[in-house]
Amino acid sequence: KPRRHKTRLGHTKSWKKAIVKLHDEDHITFF
Repeated sequence: KPRRHKTRLGHTKSWKKAIVKLHDEDHITFF
């Protein structure tokens, strides 16, 4: 269980960056 937590924390940065890029470039497509 503790291993999963570590992976989530590391993927948090990647996810945030991906969401920001998608929202910035695919704002209309996202909506």
